[in-house]
Amino acid sequence: MKTCFRQRLTGALGYPIDENPSPEMYEAGYKALGIPWRYQLMEVKPENLKAALEGIRALGFEGVNLTIPHKIAAVAYMDRLSESARLIGAINTVINRDGELIGDNTDGKGFVIGMEKRGVSLEGKRIVLLGAGGAARAIAVECALAGAKELTVAARKEEPGKELCRVIRNMDCCKSSFIKWVPGLQIPDC
Repeated sequence: MKTCFRQRLTGALGYPIDENPSPEMYEAGYKALGIPWRYQLMEVKPENLKAALEGIRALGFEGVNLTIPHKIAAVAYMDRLSESARLIGAINTVINRDGELIGDNTDGKGFVIGMEKRGVSLEGKRIVLLGAGGAARAIAVECALAGAKELTVAARKEEPGKELCRVIRNMDCCKSSFIKWVPGLQIPDC
């Protein structure tokens, strides 16, 4: 009788995606850990995102990463979101747990873990964040969840910066303020 060896599947959805270096990194990690997993890039046009995510569920993928332009649109197709993903309003990771698709955002978590590994606790800190885009939004939410006392958002575009401050204020755990960033801006001492 022949033994069957099925590899477990992971990957990334994006459009375009061909230049993404993730497969080399993930597959090297899987090999180093001795686990039989594979990482596949999948080009998915925006109009096919819902079907692609249903395919992830149907094919039994362990999970996928999301890149442009799917991070916001995919939220609508999740069965559940992590707390931070709900607050951020975007996901970059989908976990398939027994057919339930769980959306998460790891951008800000990576920042907080990196600070902690360097011995920097964010508890009670006053933080200045440059920018209000997707990664900045994720970092801001995670800093607030990690106990930051106050967050100042300095951004070129006023509306995204002010919206990010509203998100942080609505969390009711961290003060936030906005300043418009212009070349040569002097950030006040924190």
